Amino acid sequence: MKKMFLLLSAAAAFSSFTPAEPGKPVTIYIDAAHGGQDPGSVAADGTRESDLCLQFADAIRKKAVDKNVQVVLIRENDEFISLTDRAARTETAGADAYFVSIHMSESENEQDHGFSITTDRLNTKESTSQLAGLIGAEMKDIERSVSINQRGIMVLRKSRVPAVMVSPGYISNPADLERLKSQHYQETVAEKIIAAVTAMTAE
Repeated sequence: MKKMFLLLSAAAAFSSFTPAEPGKPVTIYIDAAHGGQDPGSVAADGTRESDLCLQFADAIRKKAVDKNVQVVLIRENDEFISLTDRAARTETAGADAYFVSIHMSESENEQDHGFSITTDRLNTKESTSQLAGLIGAEMKDIERSVSINQRGIMVLRKSRVPAVMVSPGYISNPADLERLKSQHYQETVAEKIIAAVTAMTAE
């Protein structure tokens, strides 16, 4: 994962947000990281992070059908979109919306592995931490190593709705990489994210 997406200067916290009422349709803004001239991390076999992110985003879109969830893809193709423009997509969002940015983790140590959820350290909104916790709880059904972290991430900070970053695995770990490329794993992660988001509005 590129440091420029993580270590950024402080910016204004996003505007007030009220959780959706139970039973109402939910919107998920899915931000497939990188794209275009920015491929993100590249695995030893040439797999690009930007491509994997788009595959996970598309899996979420497909799994959301008939789930009372509307998915808005920040990018649908191999194109570059600035962080500001990504977050700006949420400016007209209602109270029933969430922002999930998809990245892959990377480490110089090939042994590092696992699923992680990250929130912006300047975002203290309770609904954001709740979403992170629900995604983590869902993933613990299938993944032993699940972590929840806080960092400085501008695209999450500028989103006007609760926002988290999800990293389904390490592109630098051979075993994780094979799973990241698996359609079954992509669909499973998609189901878990949708379950967590819908649980935010459950009675």
